[in-house]
Amino acid sequence: MTRTIDGLALPVMPLPQPDNTQPQVPKKMLPDVRGQLQQVAEAALREQGFRVRLTTVPHLAQPGIVVGMSPEPGETSLDTEVVLQVSGGLTGASLLPNGINPRPGATVTPPTVNERFGRNQLPDLRDRLRG
Repeated sequence: MTRTIDGLALPVMPLPQPDNTQPQVPKKMLPDVRGQLQQVAEAALREQGFRVRLTTVPHLAQPGIVVGMSPEPGETSLDTEVVLQVSGGLTGASLLPNGINPRPGATVTPPTVNERFGRNQLPDLRDRLRG
């Protein structure tokens, strides 16, 4: 390749000196989404162009509520990743959409009718049919 370039007799020009500046990343107001449902807060931030990461933390707040965020609300650059701390209740576990709060590694099974409504609240149909 050197022979090819040398044969063209092109002038050699030095590169300009670096100016040590960085491109400016656009800034935007980061809204305060604490106290909102995780899905609502996450959608609002993504709609404004922010990257969002979720962490589940043990908290007294109802599971699924945003209880903290980093960075704090205010002006921030759009390339900032916003970390939302979402309440997992007192156990810190994630809450499934059906309201079941699983333990890590546990198999989730829906409650039986007797567990859900109580054995005494349901009439025993066998007794009705016999009598």
